Amino acid sequence: MAKKSLLTGKDHVTRWFFGISALLGLICLVPVIPWRYAKMTPVFHSRFSTYRQTSLLMMTDKSMSWKAFTKWKRTMCQLQKSYATPDLLSSLASAATTVVAQKTGFSPATAMGCKLWSPCKDHVTVRCTGYQTLVILGFAVMACILISAVCSLAVVCLVASDVSIKASNKKKKAKKEAAMFNTMIAAIVAFVLSSGGLCAYMFAGASVFAGFQDSSYYPFQAAYIGCYICGTMVGFQFVGMFFAIYRIYGPKPSTSKDDDEDDNNMMMMGGGGGMPPPMMGGAYDGPAYDEWPPDGAACILNRTCCA
Repeated sequence: MAKKSLLTGKDHVTRWFFGISALLGLICLVPVIPWRYAKMTPVFHSRFSTYRQTSLLMMTDKSMSWKAFTKWKRTMCQLQKSYATPDLLSSLASAATTVVAQKTGFSPATAMGCKLWSPCKDHVTVRCTGYQTLVILGFAVMACILISAVCSLAVVCLVASDVSIKASNKKKKAKKEAAMFNTMIAAIVAFVLSSGGLCAYMFAGASVFAGFQDSSYYPFQAAYIGCYICGTMVGFQFVGMFFAIYRIYGPKPSTSKDDDEDDNNMMMMGGGGGMPPPMMGGAYDGPAYDEWPPDGAACILNRTCCA
C-alpha cells in the first residue's frame, strides 16, 4: 500500500509556485535577455539603422553587438572630460563662432563639432550620468532577483521540512509552527525583493531614458521580454506567498481527538441534551423564590405541609 503524502493542497501550491518562480528568476539573470526594446527609426538614417535592445547590464550598438554599460559609461565620461578641458584651438574656434553669430545671426558651432556646441556638451554630460545610474541599477536589480530566487528555492525545501514535523505534543507543535513561520518569512522576502527590483528597474530606468530625451532626440525603450518574465515571476511568488501565510493563519481542520474533547466538555457543562454533572442538580421549574410559599399551601418548621 502506498504511503500517504503529508503535503496538503496549500503545501503543493506553495512549493510549485515558488519552484517555478525560482526558475524564472534564473532566466532573468541571463545577461543577453533583453529587458527593453526600441524600434528602428528613420531619423538616424545610416548612423543607427537598426533596432536597439537593452538588458540589465548591456545595450546593443548600431551593429547589433552587445556592449556593457560600463563601457558606454567610460566612453561618454571620457568625452565629457575632454570637452570640459580647455585648449587653444577650441578657444580660437569658439571666439570665431561668436563673432560670426553676432554679425550674421547664425552660429556655425553646430557644424564645427560637439565641443563647440553647448547643447551637445550638456547631452554628453547627461549620458555620462545616466549610464552610471544604469550600471548601479543593473547590478542592484540582479542582486535582488538572485536573492529572491535563492529564497524561492529555500521555500520549496522548508515546506517539505516543516511538513515532516509531527505535532504529537505541545513542544513538537510549537516547533512545527516555528518552522512554518520561517517558511512564511522566506516567501515574503522572496516576493518583496523581486517586486522591488522590478519596480526599481521600470521606474528608475524609464527616468534615465526620459532624461536622454530632454536634451536630444532619443527613441524611448519600452519594456520587453525580461520585464515580462520578471513580472510573471512576481505573480507566481505573490500566489505562493499568500498560501504560505494561509498555512499558518488560515482556519485549521479539527481532528477527531479534538472533537472528542469538545464533546466531553459539552457533557460536563450539561449542554447538548446530556445529563447534568453530579452535585449540580436539575433545572428548577417551580415558582420563583420570592413567591414562596405557593398559593394554597403552608409550610411549617417540622417540614409538614397542610393543604
